Amino acid sequence: MQIVHVKELDAPDPEAAIDWVLYTSLPVESFADAQGVIAAYQQRWSIEEWHKCLKTGCRVTVRQLQTRERLEPLIALLSIQAVRLLSLKNLAKHTPDALAKNHVPESHLEVLSRKLKRPPEEWTIHQFVREVAGLGGFLKRKHDGQPGWQSIWSGWQYLIQLTEGYQLANPPP
Repeated sequence: MQIVHVKELDAPDPEAAIDWVLYTSLPVESFADAQGVIAAYQQRWSIEEWHKCLKTGCRVTVRQLQTRERLEPLIALLSIQAVRLLSLKNLAKHTPDALAKNHVPESHLEVLSRKLKRPPEEWTIHQFVREVAGLGGFLKRKHDGQPGWQSIWSGWQYLIQLTEGYQLANPPP
């Protein structure tokens, strides 16, 4: 076991200064090794958000499957959806003005556009995520903040069903 202590010196706000004690099984024999441990730890927040999406949004923990052989394929499929939704939510947070058409399948935009009776051409990724969450029960009021995983997941599942239905009713020529 190795310990890497990270302490922020001369922080603008001493009360909020970083002071981490990281335990790791990775070898730490140089400053570069310590930086690698720190970089890995900084990814923890993304991993925790992915777990939250998987557990809260995808509701993987309430599934009635009991055996490992049945749970593993389900978790694998839901993990892909969780990564996709985490990516969309991060885009909406960090690049809210990016156009949704550059990040979302055209079929989803078309179906959501028909459902909401609004053209999707200039929707931002932020607007798209809020509209998807709205399908899942998010109220979309200005003071509501960002949608949570349950409403995003419910809205995403509904949008997928709508898209499949639309594609079945309108097969390509």
